[in-house]
Amino acid sequence: MSVNAKRSTVTTTATRVDPNVDPMVRSSVLVTNLSIVTVFLGGSGVTTVAGYPLDPGDSVAVDLTAREALYAIVGVGTAEVAALQSGGVP
Repeated sequence: MSVNAKRSTVTTTATRVDPNVDPMVRSSVLVTNLSIVTVFLGGSGVTTVAGYPLDPGDSVAVDLTAREALYAIVGVGTAEVAALQSGGVP
């Protein structure tokens, strides 16, 4: 099992936020919104309407299966998120 961290600047275009250590294994990702605007989480087609809202200062854990990725988007401006990924189960 490995643990990896990543910080991402999220914009009004879907931005990949998981560290993507090994796309062939399942993993868990803890995402924290470090900004003052709400970030919306989802797949590559995430929108501010259909995404999961992550308010400023909040965190959420997401389990990803093999080949899944986690994306984020904001409605206006930019935001910074931190992600901590652990995994290693094929």
